[in-house]
Amino acid sequence: MYELVDTPIPDVDSYLQRIGISKRDDPTRDYLDELVFAHQCSVPFEDLDSSYLHVPLSLDIPRLFEKVVIRKRGGFCFELNGLFCRLLKDLGFNAYSVFCHVVRTFPEPIPSLHRAVLVDFPEGAVLCDVGQGGPVPGASIEIGDHVEATIRGGVFHIQRQSEYWWLLSRTTSRGEEENIITFSCIPQHPVEFIPVNYYCSTSPTSVFSQKIIVNLRTETGNVNITGDIYSENINGVKTERRIRSRQEFESLLLGSFGIDLAHSA
Repeated sequence: MYELVDTPIPDVDSYLQRIGISKRDDPTRDYLDELVFAHQCSVPFEDLDSSYLHVPLSLDIPRLFEKVVIRKRGGFCFELNGLFCRLLKDLGFNAYSVFCHVVRTFPEPIPSLHRAVLVDFPEGAVLCDVGQGGPVPGASIEIGDHVEATIRGGVFHIQRQSEYWWLLSRTTSRGEEENIITFSCIPQHPVEFIPVNYYCSTSPTSVFSQKIIVNLRTETGNVNITGDIYSENINGVKTERRIRSRQEFESLLLGSFGIDLAHSA
């Protein structure tokens, strides 16, 4: 009944072309880091299906591939990190999905409403995330107590919270430490994310059904739509403006994020 949530990517080469990366036979940490950053800069985080188009979401790999690769859409964490995890497995990485809490916005205790990807290497496991619209590392980060890593100009930290849970945080431009997510290292089968994906995409209490959120990393910062505000962050300089019409909104989606809603159905 749920077999399609963990089937191979229909066309790995097309997926890699979507993010501008060539295929390699050796699943190294350096290659993983290239994949992570390229994915973040090519495939936007977006909740348009639940907040704007009001269409159901599926975690089936063929349907995600058609949405993200063929129609060049984005998605939110359960979609993007699910599809990316399957890509990594098909490329030879020992990758698996885990549950997370988004603690940047909400204090704990909160439900596990985020999905991230862990990859095991002989020297240890690393965390990577291509499915969050916030300040996650632009590469993988080693999992270990009191780990600090400078990644593409950002300083990130990993700390153990308990036997099963870890904290990812960062040092902001003001020198303050900001918590981002807590995550488990317990591998989860993709079917485990179906109920929480349904809640996040359909519940009237979910932020993803209440507010339009679109975010895409760039080489120099990011572009973002939250509600009716469009913003750009270029080399640390942020500008924003209010979106005045549906036509302007859909023009921004196409011009800044590569999303053509004419092909969204």
